[in-house]
Order: sequence, then C-alpha cells, then structure tokens
Amino acid sequence: MAEEVEDLIRRHTVSGGMILKLEACKRALAAGVSQVRIVGGAKTDGLLSAANGGKGPGTRVLPAYPVSAKIAS
Repeated sequence: MAEEVEDLIRRHTVSGGMILKLEACKRALAAGVSQVRIVGGAKTDGLLSAANGGKGPGTRVLPAYPVSAKIAS
C-alpha cells in the first residue's frame, strides 16, 4: 500500500487533499486497521452506506497484504 501511494503521488495521479487522505490511510493500515473508506459528503446517505458495509460511493483502501496474512507470516 505505501509504495502504491508514493507512486500515485510521484506520477501526479493524485494531488491536493487526496494526498493527505491517502497518507492518513497509510498510517491507519500500518496501525492494523483492516480497511479504510474515503467517502465524500455529496451523496446524502453515502457515509451511512459505507459504514454499514454497502457498496456505496467513495474509495475503499486495503492493505497490500491482508491483516491475517501479516499475522500468519
């Protein structure tokens, strides 16, 4: 995950506030969170849908290796 984020920033695929959001995602995943959802506020029920596991709007960020794989190795 960390390498992918750095690559997106280096290639200018992401910019501005999204860089800060992805950096926060990196820290959360490094601390053991299983996934992070980045959800905007434009859609009325977007955050609620994401919090309840719905397919909803936004971006789901996962670790490069599942948390269970980290524990197993």
